Amino acid sequence: MALSAATKSALLTRLLIFLAIVVYVAVGVAVFMANESKPCESDAALSAFEDDDDADAEGCEEALTFVDALYMSIITISTVGYGDFTPSSSGMRVFTVIYVLFGTSFTFYHLSGAVGSVLEAWQGFCLSLVDMFDKTTKVLKVDSTGDGKADREISVAGRSKGLSGREVDLNGDGQADFVAPPRAAIFYVQELLPAFILMAFFQLASAAIFVPLVPGLDFGTAFYHCMITATTVGYGDVTLTTQGARIFAAVHAIISVSWLAQLLGAVSDLRAVRKQQLARAELLIRPLDVDRITGLDSNGDGVDQLEFVVGMLMILGVEICGEPLQWGDVVPFVKVFHRLDVSKTGRIDGTDLELYAKQEAEKRKELKKIKDPKKRLSEAVNARDKTFAAGLKATLSRKLTGLGDALDGGDVVAAASKVTVDEEQVVASKI
Repeated sequence: MALSAATKSALLTRLLIFLAIVVYVAVGVAVFMANESKPCESDAALSAFEDDDDADAEGCEEALTFVDALYMSIITISTVGYGDFTPSSSGMRVFTVIYVLFGTSFTFYHLSGAVGSVLEAWQGFCLSLVDMFDKTTKVLKVDSTGDGKADREISVAGRSKGLSGREVDLNGDGQADFVAPPRAAIFYVQELLPAFILMAFFQLASAAIFVPLVPGLDFGTAFYHCMITATTVGYGDVTLTTQGARIFAAVHAIISVSWLAQLLGAVSDLRAVRKQQLARAELLIRPLDVDRITGLDSNGDGVDQLEFVVGMLMILGVEICGEPLQWGDVVPFVKVFHRLDVSKTGRIDGTDLELYAKQEAEKRKELKKIKDPKKRLSEAVNARDKTFAAGLKATLSRKLTGLGDALDGGDVVAAASKVTVDEEQVVASKI
């Protein structure tokens, strides 16, 4: 199966980010290995030091190994900072400051995103299990054609995975049209508990791994060390003296600190979601606010369906591209709809799309005949504006059917022409 262009682009972006992280960590490892040292730990270094009669009794040092440098790099950019390895010169301190700034802003941002994907999948699985015990209505049958028959199934608004609140019948037809949000305690527990459970198992397993890797370390102290690392406190009172302990500590720090970043972000996001849930429930369930509803009328002719829906979304604080929804954001979509509604029936079907494709093909052929690029652009813009204007006039003319039936044939044209101009001005003021 061939991958779409968007999928290929996303995969390429992820690959480039991964390579950038690898290069970044490799640079840190290379610099720390070349410029830093540690008290002698290896048998070879200790033996060579003992054979040197002129050596200072407390001055035995050896270069950092690859594992030591990797451990120092990860502990640095994760902001844990145990303090067992530190930069030893002014030049290395400058390098470390630059290195950690880039690491926390870019490298750990993407690493935490990878951990977040795992946590999200785990949370979705747990919520799916809890959802099996929720008895609220999942699907609502609606009439999508206006013939009085339910011919389409949609998800009930307000319902999400997990335990939900009570069902609400908004129009009195006996069906649940909306599911209220659950109580605050239920909401936060079912959203956050899976992440805590998974991380608790990870920390317990990590403590069990550290015990045999660090001589004399008991399980309780190892678990304490894991939690101090996960919260980025990093006292450094538990010394990791073996190469195995340091390489696992690097992996443990990446996962643990990434989990903490994701948890803090999730709490903030959940508070925003909870606020929006309650705001939507208030708008739908509580008695209507007359002043609020009439305030959606932009021109004094009553609130139509478009004004009501868009107005409610504005009240809920819906955003587009990070900005609050405004009528100006709706205009382009209205224009696109009228352009695609070639038959001017107020609905877009396959026939409309075929006709539109043919019209666009004809326009392209005509534009190719124009050699002047500026004139070609001007003609293209004018053609699109005319298409929208024609569609808008046809839509407005349908609203005059009642008036046309009350007048003679000759007078209908003149009356419709005059009123259509007024209607266009009204629509322009709305959008």
